[in-house]
Amino acid sequence: MHTRFIEQLSKLACLLTLVLSLILGVFPQVAWADKAEPSVLFDPSGTGISVVTVYETTADTQLDAISDVLKSSKSLYKKMPGFGSFLMLKSEDSTRVITIAQWESLDAYNAALAASEESTDSKKSKEASSFKSKKGKVAITPARTVVFEIDGVQVPEGLLPGIQGSKTLVQFSEVILDSVDSLPKVLTGAEALLVGKPATYPAPRSVVLFRGVDTPEIALLADWGYSANQVSDVSKLPVLPVSEMDALEPDQHLYELVKVIAAKPEKTKKEKEED
Repeated sequence: MHTRFIEQLSKLACLLTLVLSLILGVFPQVAWADKAEPSVLFDPSGTGISVVTVYETTADTQLDAISDVLKSSKSLYKKMPGFGSFLMLKSEDSTRVITIAQWESLDAYNAALAASEESTDSKKSKEASSFKSKKGKVAITPARTVVFEIDGVQVPEGLLPGIQGSKTLVQFSEVILDSVDSLPKVLTGAEALLVGKPATYPAPRSVVLFRGVDTPEIALLADWGYSANQVSDVSKLPVLPVSEMDALEPDQHLYELVKVIAAKPEKTKKEKEED
């Protein structure tokens, strides 16, 4: 009987070992799979603005630009009133890094700029500051910063326009017009393009059309929801209708989502009382 008890105890020990291995091995994988992917939404019904900053890079400077801009962004955006969201994209050809920051209003953005200019640590707080690579040999400055407002969106019924998923493939096309008079015509063509996008295959998850607030510029942001190696024919991606118009050629690139920064959540009443 004693021998039988030992055998049962041994089986129980084996069972416990198996259960522990499942807990330590399987559950962390499940938790990782359930982890929320980075995302940012664009609300066409609000009064917010989107500030696009373009950095021109090379294969040698792109990673340093990403690192330096992110360091500056983390210290600025989350603490500023009126900040909505921030996303960073890197071009697949290594020639661009762009950031898109959403603000509740133009006044909120201007106030943030004023506050950053008064900061004594301008390298960390000023959005348009120059960034040096880790080697200290290359200075990377923004090629341009443009304030946009949303002119229109195209998204399947029941969904919200935005970008979701780490490393998702995004197309950003920007057109600088020769004059403000060309803006209505180009916008009309771009809006017509949006109407036809859901009928194409493959179709982007969502498309956002921007127009410059104070400048004659438009931009198209298309979230494809695929990684770069899944797109074999780039001609299927949308192109702004700028031919035979009073406009320059679009600055058009494929990008990969690098980072999303959300606004710092407001403290609850209880958290404020504890402070």
